[in-house]
Amino acid sequence: MLFQLSLVSEIDEELACEIIKESAFVSPHIKSFDLDISNKVVCVELDSENNLEVVREQTERFLAAMTCGYRASESKIIFEHQRVKKQYEENVYKQLVQNGWLYEVGPGHVSLAGPALELFRLIDSKALMLYRTRFDVSEQSFPAFIPSKTVAECGYFDSHPNNVVILIPIRIMWLF
Repeated sequence: MLFQLSLVSEIDEELACEIIKESAFVSPHIKSFDLDISNKVVCVELDSENNLEVVREQTERFLAAMTCGYRASESKIIFEHQRVKKQYEENVYKQLVQNGWLYEVGPGHVSLAGPALELFRLIDSKALMLYRTRFDVSEQSFPAFIPSKTVAECGYFDSHPNNVVILIPIRIMWLF
């Protein structure tokens, strides 16, 4: 069952969004609530004809309450951030080796240099600080156990380039 109501006053886009958002609370019998600003018309679809008069009255009161005390507010943009879209590297491990930032020194062991080493130290120091303050743990260091060549042959770096640090000796904090 459909019914339409005409809006008495003009409303702006901001108020229209608020009316549509709040319309969900008008009645449980409303299936859909559409608002046409240009034609100043509200179209309401009900689940049955039995509730037509009650829901019409509730909707009229709702619209009157929403439009009577509304004052448009000026929006002021203080800061706007534009996300920079960057191309992701396809083969991170290969790039690290080509840049001279990662060296295989033995089966399952790598050495870092340059920005890769700086990043590792930064992440490691932050993690160490967080673990010490949060868990009061003692630190231990363990080397990687899977040879990097084996992991590369399995296509791990192509599937999970974000986990390239798996080959780097990582501190493990024991929680007991």
